[in-house]
Amino acid sequence: MVGVPVEGPFPENPTQEDSSKTERPAVGPFLITLVESSLNEQEFIQAWGQKAKDSYGAIWQNFSDPQLKKIIHSVQTLGPSNLPVDKRQLYNTILSEMDNIYSTAKVCPPNQNSSCWALDPEITDIMATSRSYRKLLYAWESWHNAAGSPLRAKYEEFVSLSNEAYKMDGFKDTGDYWRSWYDSPTFEDDLENLYHQLEELYLNLHAFVRRKLYERYGPKYINLQGPIPAHLLGNMWAQQWNNIYDMMIPFPNKPNLDVTNAMKQKNWNATHMFRVAEEFFTSLGLLEMPPEFWESSMLEKPTDGREVVCHASAWDFYNRKDFRPGPEARVVTLEPRDEGARLPSLCVDTPLPGAHSGKRVHSSRHAHSVLSRPSVPRIKQCTTVTMEQLFTVHHEMGHVEYYLQYKDQPVTFRSGANPGFHEAIGDVMSLSVSTPSHLKKIGLLNEVTEDADSDINYLLKMALEKIAFLPFGYLIDQWRWNVFSGRTPPNRYNYDWWYLRTKYQGICPPVARNETQFDPGAKYHIPGNTPYIRYFVSFILQFQFHKALCQAANHTGPLHTCDIYQSREAGRKLSEALRAGSSQRWQDILQQLTGTDQMDATALLDYFRPVTEWLKQQNGRMNETLGWPDFEWRPPVPEGYPEGIGKS
Repeated sequence: MVGVPVEGPFPENPTQEDSSKTERPAVGPFLITLVESSLNEQEFIQAWGQKAKDSYGAIWQNFSDPQLKKIIHSVQTLGPSNLPVDKRQLYNTILSEMDNIYSTAKVCPPNQNSSCWALDPEITDIMATSRSYRKLLYAWESWHNAAGSPLRAKYEEFVSLSNEAYKMDGFKDTGDYWRSWYDSPTFEDDLENLYHQLEELYLNLHAFVRRKLYERYGPKYINLQGPIPAHLLGNMWAQQWNNIYDMMIPFPNKPNLDVTNAMKQKNWNATHMFRVAEEFFTSLGLLEMPPEFWESSMLEKPTDGREVVCHASAWDFYNRKDFRPGPEARVVTLEPRDEGARLPSLCVDTPLPGAHSGKRVHSSRHAHSVLSRPSVPRIKQCTTVTMEQLFTVHHEMGHVEYYLQYKDQPVTFRSGANPGFHEAIGDVMSLSVSTPSHLKKIGLLNEVTEDADSDINYLLKMALEKIAFLPFGYLIDQWRWNVFSGRTPPNRYNYDWWYLRTKYQGICPPVARNETQFDPGAKYHIPGNTPYIRYFVSFILQFQFHKALCQAANHTGPLHTCDIYQSREAGRKLSEALRAGSSQRWQDILQQLTGTDQMDATALLDYFRPVTEWLKQQNGRMNETLGWPDFEWRPPVPEGYPEGIGKS
């Protein structure tokens, strides 16, 4: 998330207008402030960028200095600042309205107008913990209707304005601009090849999970030849499946690797969790957090009654010392190479792409070129004492370490080498921290059980998080690129969305959906205009990074057991990559770190090899079908639904 903090609360009763009206409705004071801030920023970008266009035209392409070429091209890309002022106002208003609709959507229980559920925490908890088919269906359907459907007409209007803006910068459409951040003419083909590398592992995981759900819900709701109903996988978007691990455990008699109780027994708190994470980085010879980080970060949910967005995020305030979880404030986000124009602060959303807050791409990506601000990073996180949050803490601090490492680069180059690098750096730390050996080193496990069955338990849980996500991370921007290019017209928004979700994920809507609805909008990153392919890229890169760092640490044994903790050589290698920021081609930085300039899934497949073989054995024993030949199958609606949502 890249943004200029804007003070002020959300309106208590925001207007959610009929999108068919030609006149735009009145909006609350916060949304007006948000739009005005975007307009001010875009006015500056337009003036500065137009000056660059007038001064350099196309001659910058003949420059011999690659860094200078990068800067001038960035400055000349105006994005929405190209638009006339009235269209800029409309563009910003639509984005703010979509964000407001999504962030205030609620679901009320049947026949009730009170005690309604917000996405976080109530609906998220239902999706994660309920095993009632009806209740899960009600939460899923109601959220998609409440958050997605009202956005449909607005999104169509937004796409038209966004495309108009980026065509004026010489791009075919907005998707073409987003793909340009990866500086590769074969980027789309490279992604498809990566997906095919991973497909066999995903199909085996899918078949195993489908069988377990069949055992729980029966043949009425699970077709062993068909896609899985999307509401049964522990997550509103079926993007990660680790919340249903309790139904999937391969060897339930083995010890459960969850150190949450140990953390509580040892009286760990949020600050201690961050100190433990800091010690992980300093053990590698990397930089400690500056004093301003500890003074200004928000590490716990405030107890003074303030409403805050608890989605964890890391912020760079560009004064070379303040890097932290940011203070609670809404943001007007800009748009740099991968994130946005850094004016004046950068927030990288984390820990997971599943979270519902994110960077909104409002305008162009180059205003930071003219700024000469030092840098101050922070973290904003409502930390709770759990094992999962311990991993999130390390992930967030990975972002901050990246900020610290590249803080002396020109402002233009203070970002990840490509949009996936920042997320990958955060996650690669968690790959070490989550190992049983590391948890023992930091006093949270008394002993490490080293046997094949325990390894399979551990790796299956990781696969439900990492492997299950990959097709979802791949398809989101496929859909969006098709929308921007016109290959998916408005009258096929929902159809094409579900076609891709079934094609790649092997899931289906649990109730009939049609073109009056807008299910893509029920995922924050669509109304938030946050590019998503970075997450797919990061899931590939993090395993490449992990393997390279483990080799530097002289690790022996399976890759999934590697912990780079206390390896100065791994830290040196990592620091070299981080310090470059985006001043070099990401392919060159990848080459320096891993020995190849290509994204490749081999390291990921090595990591999961033991559980891959185990899944093949299980599926072979049950004669499972890999894939979903009954592509069009859909489950029946429970009798009497939505009554009795507490029933199974």
